[in-house]
Amino acid sequence: MKFFKLSTWIICFIASFNLSIIDAKVVPGTVSPKQSTKKTVETHEGMDKKLITTKSKVNLTLGTASESGVFYPVGKGISQMINKRKLEYGLRFITYSTSGSKYNLQAIRNGELDLAISRFDLAYEAYRGVNNFEKQDPFSDLRYIVTLYPMPIGVIVPQKSETNYLEDLKGKRINIGNPGSGKRSVANMIFQAMNWHNSDFKRVTGLATREMGDIFCGNGIDGIIELLGIPASFYDKITNKCQGRFIPIPSKVILSVQRNNPFIEFGEIPGGLYPHNPINVQTFQIGAILLTSRNISGDVIFRICETLFGNMEEFRKIHPALENFNLNNIKKKNTFIPYHNGAIKYYRKQGLTL
Repeated sequence: MKFFKLSTWIICFIASFNLSIIDAKVVPGTVSPKQSTKKTVETHEGMDKKLITTKSKVNLTLGTASESGVFYPVGKGISQMINKRKLEYGLRFITYSTSGSKYNLQAIRNGELDLAISRFDLAYEAYRGVNNFEKQDPFSDLRYIVTLYPMPIGVIVPQKSETNYLEDLKGKRINIGNPGSGKRSVANMIFQAMNWHNSDFKRVTGLATREMGDIFCGNGIDGIIELLGIPASFYDKITNKCQGRFIPIPSKVILSVQRNNPFIEFGEIPGGLYPHNPINVQTFQIGAILLTSRNISGDVIFRICETLFGNMEEFRKIHPALENFNLNNIKKKNTFIPYHNGAIKYYRKQGLTL
């Protein structure tokens, strides 16, 4: 009987260990790696000593978004890269599919997630306690690690439409996205910069991505606004099957948007990537960024940076949106959210001045 109980315990332990390194769908309770993965006490210049003076093996939880988007496969790929090196690092990553950026930021604040991928605009708002997070105190412990890839804004019209410029949309039927979505946030930025109001249009709808695509493909709308990493399957469908065409956003509009949203950058939809747009289309973009809390060990964050940048070819193969991921894209100033100390240590080791 004792042998049976011992065998059962061993089997359960092994099963629980294996389950801890696979992807999950529901965010669990707190699993917070506040301790270092180092086996000996070390002093790291520029880091909080209390975060790196204990020894432990830890689980890390990483929040993404819907499995149909880009956040999820990128987050899953990060977890797989770390888990391949779990014996060396003493780390195990668990990837969670969540409802997206806003949830992820709140979960980091509450300790339910240790790291997450987020839109830069929402992270900026959370750090300052404004707009979507105005009912909360500023999330001053939020820390920036790296921008993973850009998400250029796509303003799309029917290919045969006479709408060639942003101002041509006025008086037509337009979708601005469902409340709380990236589409709606970006639409609000554009409306403010253009001094537009809903009454300026024939019809304004607030549909989510799938419904928006269906009505566009059925010729029930004249213009849509989207925010996705590229290439994206949604854009493939809209431009190939439904004959959609991107139109440019003028520089003066982008500069106007930047005045209130300093994290915004000039961007482009590459010419030839989608039909009906043989040349580059100017737009603006928002970064998809990897975030954590200042309470996470600097040693842990250093390991994450070391893994991603030390194995860039492996990382880029996870998704086409990561094609241009490299150290040259590291922001040396104006991150608007403080770097985590572990990230600073890694970048300085690579010769970057932050």
